[in-house]
Amino acid sequence: MPLFTAKMESNLRLHLRANFYPPHPASAIESMVKGIREYWEGNIGVEKLTKACCLRNQSGLFKYFGDFLPTDDNDDIVIRHDDNLERQEWTMGTIRVIKHTGEEINQDKLSDLLERLEAIDANTIESHARQAIVDALEELEIDSNAISVLFDGNSVYRPNEILAEIDKIEKQGMIAMSDKLYKFVINACGSIAHYDRGGWVQEYPTFEAFKGFCRQNEYGQDIKSYQPGWAWDRIKIAERIFERYMS
Repeated sequence: MPLFTAKMESNLRLHLRANFYPPHPASAIESMVKGIREYWEGNIGVEKLTKACCLRNQSGLFKYFGDFLPTDDNDDIVIRHDDNLERQEWTMGTIRVIKHTGEEINQDKLSDLLERLEAIDANTIESHARQAIVDALEELEIDSNAISVLFDGNSVYRPNEILAEIDKIEKQGMIAMSDKLYKFVINACGSIAHYDRGGWVQEYPTFEAFKGFCRQNEYGQDIKSYQPGWAWDRIKIAERIFERYMS
């Protein structure tokens, strides 16, 4: 097993201090450093490492800490699971399907989903592939709490699911902001994390403030213009936000 060297730890600490705003408290930094060291030493799997890094899902782990995780001879990140946790995942070319630990899903629906995703031509351009993935997820009514799908390492979002979450904050206020919506906003709409969901709500405390963010995110763009051309799902969500809430 490769060693987690003092130089690597120093670089990780620099990364944690320099690249996150608001800055992590010292206790969080120590938890992250300890977790990554334990992962290198083979003492924990990705499930416990995700918790040690104060993250809600493993896609964030690979996004923010991928450069600090061990890799194999092909430069792929070594994925090691905790022995006491049941987890399932499937890979079909650039499509990766993850069943979340502890969540129930109808096995027939899961089989149908895997069959439909496997049928997507490997040469299909990403925007078209994402549309096909979304169609399968929404037609089968598969919740993202149970199943995550990534294309080329990036999450695929369900427009109907995200719009339903926005309906909640329109009716109930920002206190009703869910983890699903928070993750979409910080990972796909041009916002820093503001430490956590509570911090984001404190920064944008009303639905009008949320709409203002959609018109101009933290990089000075509206969330439609911010989306890359390959992100069919994200583009569709942004368009529907403007159609439904901005008119």
